[in-house]
Amino acid sequence: MKDKQSSIDFYAFVKLYGDRFSGAFIKKIYQTGKDEFTFIIYSPEHGKYPFHIKLSAGIAFMDPDRPEESSSFAMFLRKNLSEQKIRSIEQINFDRVCKITLYSGMEIIFELFRDGNLIILENGLITYAFSPREWKNRKILKGEKYIPPSLIDPLSSDLSALESIFEHSKGSLVQTMATRMNLGGEYAEEIAFRLGIDKDKPSKDSLDMVPAIISEINKLLDETSLNKGFYYNTDNMLSPVKLTSISETPGIFEDFNEGLAFQMGKLKEADPQISQIERRIANQTKTVQQYMELSVNLKELGQIIISNLPEFERILRIVNANHKSLSKGVVIIPGITLHDIDFSKKLLTIKKDEKEIQLSLNRTAGENASDYFNRSKDYILKAEGAKKAIIDTSKVKLEENGRKKKDRPKKWFESYHWFITSSGNLVVAGKDVNGNEKVVKKHMSEKDIYIHADLYGAPSTILKVEKENTDLEKDILEAAQFAVSNSRAWSNNLASGSAYWVTPLQVSKTPESGEFVRKGSWIVKGKRNYLFNLPLKLKISTVIFENTELPMICPHVTEIKNERDLIFLSPGETKREKIAKEISEILGRERDEIASILPPGGSRIDSITKKVPASISQ
Repeated sequence: MKDKQSSIDFYAFVKLYGDRFSGAFIKKIYQTGKDEFTFIIYSPEHGKYPFHIKLSAGIAFMDPDRPEESSSFAMFLRKNLSEQKIRSIEQINFDRVCKITLYSGMEIIFELFRDGNLIILENGLITYAFSPREWKNRKILKGEKYIPPSLIDPLSSDLSALESIFEHSKGSLVQTMATRMNLGGEYAEEIAFRLGIDKDKPSKDSLDMVPAIISEINKLLDETSLNKGFYYNTDNMLSPVKLTSISETPGIFEDFNEGLAFQMGKLKEADPQISQIERRIANQTKTVQQYMELSVNLKELGQIIISNLPEFERILRIVNANHKSLSKGVVIIPGITLHDIDFSKKLLTIKKDEKEIQLSLNRTAGENASDYFNRSKDYILKAEGAKKAIIDTSKVKLEENGRKKKDRPKKWFESYHWFITSSGNLVVAGKDVNGNEKVVKKHMSEKDIYIHADLYGAPSTILKVEKENTDLEKDILEAAQFAVSNSRAWSNNLASGSAYWVTPLQVSKTPESGEFVRKGSWIVKGKRNYLFNLPLKLKISTVIFENTELPMICPHVTEIKNERDLIFLSPGETKREKIAKEISEILGRERDEIASILPPGGSRIDSITKKVPASISQ
C-alpha cells in the first residue's frame, strides 16, 4: 500500500489549489491525530474550508473528526497563527515540502517525508519545530536557520547541472530519477516507460537521454492541469496523471483533491489495526528466516566436527593440557587457530576455514557435535512455532479485512451535491467555487435547466433533463428546493427560501462593460423564473444506482421507488460531524461518506422511517 504522497502530488495540489490560500485567513487549528493537523482556512472568495495535513503521509482539503479538547500544541499554533493572513503556498525545490508564507513575515513549513515535521519560522530562523532533529549538515532546532532537505530544484536547474547529477550518480537511470530528481519510484518508472528506455541502465551512461527525460517530466507536470485523480486500488495509489506503466485500469476522480481525501481516508482506516497486524506478520516472517539460518549454520558446524573427529579430539587434548601457555591467535595445529578461550567457563573458540567454532572443554568432540545438531533441531522447532503464529496472525488480518467494506468506484456526479428527481433525472450542484465553475462548463447541455438560490454564494445547480415523460414542473421545484437547501440558508437556520431557474442559453461568462465575473460565478441574462417559499426539508437514504448502493440526500417531497431507512432533516444546531455519525450508524455507511453529502452547517433529525431497499434508475 502506498502510504505517502509524492513530490508530483504536492506539485499538483499547489498548482491547482494555490489560489485558495492567497489572501485567505487562518481561523482555527486542530490537532486531529498524533501527527495530524487541520487548519480551518477562510477566504472571502472561496469561503471556509479545512486544510488537513498528516505529516507522515500528505495533504488534502478534508475534515476528519476533531477532538473535544485541544492539545497544547494546537493551542500554541492557534495563539501564534490564528487570524493571520496568508500570502502564498509553495512547494520547496520540487520536494515533499510545502511552505505557507504569511503577510506578517512568518512561515509555516510542512515536511512530509519519513515521519514528517511542522516548523514555524520568523526571518528564516526556526522558532518552533514539532519534532526537533539534528543531522550532520542540517538542524531542525529553535534558533537555527532553516535549510531545506533538498538544496537542488530539478525543475529550475539548467541542463548542464542535471547532466552532472546523472554523470556522478552511482545508481541506475530510474534510481537517479527517483531520488536525485525527487520523482519517486512510480513516476521515475513512468518516465522510463513513456520514453521506452532501459530503466536499469547506469545513470552515468545515459547522459544523451537527459534532454528527453526533462522534456517528458515537463509533459507529465502539464498533465496535472486536468485536475483529475487516477486511483489504482491495488496499491492505494492516487496520481494526478494517468500512469501508462501500470496495467490496472484506474478509477477516476473528477477533482484531484477528492482523490487525495479518499486516499488519506483509506490510510486512516488501515493505520491503527491492519498496519499493526502487517508489522507483526513481517516481524514473525523475519524471525522464521533468522531461526532457519541459525539452524543451518549450527548443523554445518556440527558436520565440520563430525567430519574431522580425530582432529578435534587432538585440539581438545592440547588445549586442556596447555591452556595456561596458550594465547589468542596461536596455531594449535596446522589450519586451526585459537580465536578465544574462557577457561573459567571451559569454553574454547577456534577458527577453521574462516568459520568460528565454539567447543566445550568438558566434552568430547562427538558430544560437541551432538550439541550443535541438537541446537539446530531446537531452532527448527522454533521456526515451526513462528510459522504457526504467522498463520494465526494472517487469519486475524483476513477477518479484519473481511469486516472492512470493499471500496467502490465513485460515480462522476459524487464530486457534487446530487440527487435523482421523482422523474428519474439527475440534479448536480457545485460544492465550492471550483465545483460551481465545473458543473456548468462540463455538465450543462442545451436541454437542461440552470437553477440558483436567491442568495449570494449559493451553488450553481443543474437539472439534467434526460428522461422521457418528465414532469418538468415538479422536477424544477425539487431541484430548486435542493439548491436552496445547499446554500447558506441552511446554515442560517431558515425555514424556507426562494430560487430562480433559466435556460442554459441565458447563462454565460460575458459581463457587461465594467463588470467582473469571479471564478464560480455566472452572468444570467433575461427573464428569471422565480419560485418562492421553498421549504428547507431534506431526507436521506441509501438507494441502488446501476447495481451500486449509494447514500442519497434529496428534497423531502422527492419520490423514490422502494425507499429504505428514511431520515428526515431540517436546519438545526447539531454539528455536521455529529449528525453524520448518527446517520452513518443508522444507515450502516461510513461517516465521511455521509458527511460529504450533507448541506452546510448544523442539522436536526426530525424523524426516521424504516423501509425496504430502494432502487433508482437513470
